Amino acid sequence: MEIEVGVGRGYVTAERHKKENNPIGTIPVDSIFTPIKKVSYRVENTRVGKITDYDRLILEVWTDGSVRPDDALAFAAKILKSHLDLFITFPEPKEEE
Repeated sequence: MEIEVGVGRGYVTAERHKKENNPIGTIPVDSIFTPIKKVSYRVENTRVGKITDYDRLILEVWTDGSVRPDDALAFAAKILKSHLDLFITFPEPKEEE
């Protein structure tokens, strides 16, 4: 049995791994390239001053060491923001005279 291992980024489907010159019997598989090993979260009640009905989000991120957890979270937030911008980019309302 031979296994081909590679370096990449993101999710790659088996279809993209297919090559014309692969020998018969080659089975391409989906790949996911990520330095993130594990993520957990919890929401806790918290207070600000005398107000006690706030929530606090606690995230724990484990990586393989090639990226710092705070950098990985910042990059993920940037990607999420770029996707959400499609929904929150509205034309400026016209001012009435």
